[in-house]
This record gives sequence, structure tokens and C-alpha cells, in this order.
Amino acid sequence: MMSQEAAESELFSIVVLAKMIPTLHHPRWYQEVGAIDELAAESAAKSGKLVCIPPLTQFSVMGFTIACAEERWQIQTENGDASQKILRVAKIVFEQLHHTPVSAFGFNFGFHRRLGLDNVGQSLGKIVSQASVGIDDLQVDAAEWKTKSPHHDGVASFSVLPSTVAPDMLHVSCNFHYDVKALVGDETLFKLAPLLNERFDRDRLAAEERASSIIAAIRGRER
Repeated sequence: MMSQEAAESELFSIVVLAKMIPTLHHPRWYQEVGAIDELAAESAAKSGKLVCIPPLTQFSVMGFTIACAEERWQIQTENGDASQKILRVAKIVFEQLHHTPVSAFGFNFGFHRRLGLDNVGQSLGKIVSQASVGIDDLQVDAAEWKTKSPHHDGVASFSVLPSTVAPDMLHVSCNFHYDVKALVGDETLFKLAPLLNERFDRDRLAAEERASSIIAAIRGRER
């Protein structure tokens, strides 16, 4: 029997670092503030996968997962078509929690992409060993690298590594981090929703373009 080829995948998330009350973040509260509808809230509450205890609340609904800890709130999806949905939920949540002290926020975009190479780890190892950084005499069987650079009014970090999904796939991970104090100064009350709205789509596009550029460059070197 032929084995099924692993599918390409992606993951998008919005993270907010803030002083949170995890038990507030029950699906019924999300229904009350208009972030999800009654049917979705009931489904999440009765799924058997809802966790709602003082240190952590976590549940999945409508194609995304919400996790709230005492210092961190996150919403994520593996469906790119749901990216606007998670942005909408994040904006509604922090419009309601406008008194919550927020220190930072960011976005994560991850892509598992097939390169048409037999072994991506070895290809990355070859690239690194040819980079004249003092390891060209080694047999490098695999490699990964990370970069960090200014990005508008925040910081962008990119990781390039072999995918854990399949040996012929590459994983490109993109993180965009924003320090709230750098954006709003010493203001204690500010609206987070516009800050998210101004940056999310722009950063998603930057992540997708960077991932495509990296993939094209690696394919080009291996031809």
C-alpha cells in the first residue's frame, strides 16, 4: 500500500503579553462579548476538551484555539482562511479588556513547505558549510538558522529549519514582536485593537513573501 504524502501546512497566531485572569476566558464569556456565537460557545463548552482552571483556560472553536494563562493570551489557527477571524476575536477581546495592563504583543506565522528536494536538512547543511564561517571542513548533515532584525516599529525574527513533518519539507517560522511602551510611551490606557489591526495583515504579507523568497533561494542553489 502506498504511503500518503504529508501535506503542506501553516500556522498563524496572535500573542498578547498581559496580566490576565484565565478563568474569565470561558467560551460563554466570548459569546457574551460577541466574539463567537451561541452555537460555537455551546460546542466548545461541551466538547470535553475545554480546560478552565485558575492557571489556564484553553478551548478550540470555529477553526481556532484560544489559550489564556496568567501572563499570556494567544489565539491560533492552522487555516490561513481563518486569519481575519482570529484578528477579529483578538480585537473584540481587548476592546472589552481595555483596562488590562499589556506589555507586548506579536504575531507568529509558520509554514511547512515542500521543496522538491530529497532531504532538506542535508541541503541546509550544505548551504551553511559553504558560507565560509569556519565549518567548511566539516561534514554537516543538517542545519538551521535564525535571524533577528528591525521591522518598522518592532522586531522581526525568522527561523529556517528542516520540517518535522517530512524530510523533503522546509519549516519557515516568522515572529513579529512589538513592545507596547515603545509604541504608546507611558500611557496606561490605550486601545490595543488599532495596533493589532494596523500590523497584522502587513506582517502576514511580509512573512509569506519572506518564506517564498527563502524557498526560491534554496531551490535555486540545489539545481
